[in-house]
Amino acid sequence: MAIPGLSKDTPVIDAADSPKASVWMEARVASILNRTPSIKSFFFEVGSHFRHVAGQHMVVRLTDPGGYSVMRSYSIASAPTADGVIELAIEKLADGEVSLFFHDVVEVGDLIELRGPLGGHFIWSAEEPGASLLIGGGSGVVPLMSMARQRRTELGGEPIGLLLSARSRAEAPFFDELVEMDTETPGFSFTATFTRERPERAADFGRRVDQKMIRGGTGPARSTTGLHLHLRLAPLRRCGRRQRPCCWHPGRYGTNRKIRRLTQRRDWRHAAVPAQYHPLTATQHGNLFFSDIGEGVAMAQMRRSELQEMLASGIFLAPDDECNAVAQRAATLLDAFNATPMSQMAQRIGILKRALIRYEPGMMLSPVRWQFGHLDIGQGCFFSWDCLFLDNARITFGTRVAVGPKAQFITSGHPLRAVERTRFDQDGNRILGAVCTSAPIIVEDEVWIGAGVIVLPGVTIGARSVIGAGSVVNRSIPPDSLAVGNPCRVIRAIAN
Repeated sequence: MAIPGLSKDTPVIDAADSPKASVWMEARVASILNRTPSIKSFFFEVGSHFRHVAGQHMVVRLTDPGGYSVMRSYSIASAPTADGVIELAIEKLADGEVSLFFHDVVEVGDLIELRGPLGGHFIWSAEEPGASLLIGGGSGVVPLMSMARQRRTELGGEPIGLLLSARSRAEAPFFDELVEMDTETPGFSFTATFTRERPERAADFGRRVDQKMIRGGTGPARSTTGLHLHLRLAPLRRCGRRQRPCCWHPGRYGTNRKIRRLTQRRDWRHAAVPAQYHPLTATQHGNLFFSDIGEGVAMAQMRRSELQEMLASGIFLAPDDECNAVAQRAATLLDAFNATPMSQMAQRIGILKRALIRYEPGMMLSPVRWQFGHLDIGQGCFFSWDCLFLDNARITFGTRVAVGPKAQFITSGHPLRAVERTRFDQDGNRILGAVCTSAPIIVEDEVWIGAGVIVLPGVTIGARSVIGAGSVVNRSIPPDSLAVGNPCRVIRAIAN
């Protein structure tokens, strides 16, 4: 999804509040598909290990022979699957150097540098409670397509309605697929509204998005009526030299000027109060997503519990009752594991399987420390004494990983600025909690991590790499590398 900005094409967005999920990688263009006269889908082979959440995006980097490089952010349109291919839908902009290169130059088989997935706020998963209403305009439907496609695979899930606004049928990306999903997927409804032509389907509209489309019980609202919708507005961030609305990350801080102008219209005044529930009709709470209404700005997002924010690698508050309950259960199982002698191996493995997300046969020596049990451990892994896992976000280990004594894996952090580490109520008198962040850690197959190594949030350690004892790993390490030091740096490649 291209987002107009200060310079040409889409400016890369600083993902300070989302994990740096991977290092730069070269991905081959597997196929190219025309969606509209100005939008093409590019399918990249990223490997079966790649994982993303619906709503996240990738950063693309292009470098010419002279060393000049540009980076742009594009949303992922494909559903989160393990097939090793992702889809980026890129809109052609008249003055966009990156989008013009993709539309006019890139061919099947070309290698493109990618980094991601990034973004921890404008996301959706099938486990989210309540119905969801997705509203997108033009290329803004791209991240919503990832959500809709995932919902298609999750039969029996919560209802979802999607409203797509476009000038005409020809300029509506993914239209045929969405119509098919509307017909074949229970609990999913799709409605389009065209501003420059009359619709052919009886379910579609021929005007701009208005209050009746959302509240009337027709169109996408027929799947999501009976909701209290929570509207989260995008923050103001500094882009270039001017203060301007953030083009990508919806969040909890501040409001978006675009939204302010939009909510001054009569039809939108019912949604003008941020951070509060507004009753559309009745009973339950739901999720409301805006993406690219009018000018390609992601504008609003669902409200999660603090535990859901933590697991989604977002910003959350501590302490929290739900998080404390999970941590207390994890602590009980941890104490039982550390108290069980090595001679009772079957009991130790049984405790690990109950306490952790996944545990395949291997060896973990006591004592060990974890906080929530958000560990995904593959087959044949070895963990020596005194390992510590601060696992607010998921920590994933591939197969046959060896970890030395006193190694630490830290997925949580706090804002750098002191004024942002504590959140107060609206009056500024009562402390609501400490602001925390989380980002997952991935350790791929056959990695050896030496004694006393500290791995920090958002790091990926590539397969078959070796991390020297006492290193502090604050950035991702490519596969087949020997890396040591504080901060940890690659010394040389390892021939495997």
